[in-house]
Amino acid sequence: MSLPIQALTQAQRYWYAQLVIAAILADQEISQPETEYIKQIALLVKKPEHKQDILTRIAKKSPPPISKPTGIHKEMLAAVFMELSLIMISDIDFADEEREFLDRVYKSFGFTEIYYHKLLGWCEDGLAWKSEQMKLALADGKTDSVKVPVSELNPE
Repeated sequence: MSLPIQALTQAQRYWYAQLVIAAILADQEISQPETEYIKQIALLVKKPEHKQDILTRIAKKSPPPISKPTGIHKEMLAAVFMELSLIMISDIDFADEEREFLDRVYKSFGFTEIYYHKLLGWCEDGLAWKSEQMKLALADGKTDSVKVPVSELNPE
């Protein structure tokens, strides 16, 4: 996670964790790379009721609503948007539902359309880069063979 988490309050960390869950569930699929983000946000949230809410939403595939808390600077919102973009392309797929999710996020954050398209271009460039990276890493070029056993998904 490249977001400067230490700059967020506990309430803002919970907000961010909810956004991550909403991003992961945008396409109603939880891919192996996305499970890494779930593990990371599980460590961010301190209140037991917040952790329970996040785990319940994941189990039920029920994304929380998109919102923008008060007191977050535009620079942090941009960093959050970029992190959400990375989550979306982590599975080497950028589904229409994920694009629609980012569209709702940019509007909620109050970004201009021009700025949004610049960020979206960065995301698409990242997806192209990740796709080429995967082709180099896998002889057959297919991502189906990249799997992690369920036992390795538990955080230590």
